[in-house]
Amino acid sequence: MKTAIIVACAVALVGTVAYSTLSSKPSLWGPALTTGELFTRQIMPNQLALFFKDVGRYPTTEEGLSALLRAPQGAVQLWKGPYISSDRLPLDPWGREYQYRSPALKSKSGYDVWSLGPDGVLSADDIGNWTK
Repeated sequence: MKTAIIVACAVALVGTVAYSTLSSKPSLWGPALTTGELFTRQIMPNQLALFFKDVGRYPTTEEGLSALLRAPQGAVQLWKGPYISSDRLPLDPWGREYQYRSPALKSKSGYDVWSLGPDGVLSADDIGNWTK
């Protein structure tokens, strides 16, 4: 019994050290993405691509990301959403709404989607679907 407890503790310790070491380093495939980067560069583009496939365009700036939850006027017939599984839009890591603009001013994807970052204002720490 004592041996099993010692082995379990050793495995837990090795796992903790390995996780903390590996999670602080870039992955083998490139730098690790933050939550905001993951959302703006992978998750949201997938959802907007589904909207585009069905409606034939990205939501306008005025429609915003809410068009992924509710059919915007003029697109009710084509809209097959909701394109997000939640009943509300996710918030950025700092508890604020993601920003959206179409047509894009910074990205090459037809729209800009971004977090205002930790300071909450347009600045160099913003996290968007464009490369800096």
